[in-house]
Amino acid sequence: MPIAEGAVSDLFDRPLFFSLYDWFIEHGSVYKLAFGPKTFVVVSDPIVARHVLRENAFCYDKGVLADILEPIMGKGLIPADLDTWKQRRRVIAPGFHALYLEAMVKIFTDCSERTILKFEKLLQEETIEQREEDN
Repeated sequence: MPIAEGAVSDLFDRPLFFSLYDWFIEHGSVYKLAFGPKTFVVVSDPIVARHVLRENAFCYDKGVLADILEPIMGKGLIPADLDTWKQRRRVIAPGFHALYLEAMVKIFTDCSERTILKFEKLLQEETIEQREEDN
């Protein structure tokens, strides 16, 4: 497995996504990311992600990720141990029902369209003001 070596500065100079993307381009869709003594396996391939997260989820340990995220997220789904995860996953499952998601997508779409209209209006007003200043 290819190994990408990161520096702590990679976490602060810009959003982490950009560094992850650079390493993806350089090393491919599955690679180890080494930060000092810690290594993480980064998976960007949907087939491998399905294998890890769905078909063999309980064969993998979240390792240091769970330790890092627990103070931020508590024992949420990502850092949770298996028993906690099972219990909480059952509780939130109804929120992922297709009908609920369709309704939420409609709400998100409506809000996005209203926001776009507001931005377009602001841009138009700014353009008019700029033209008036230029004349």
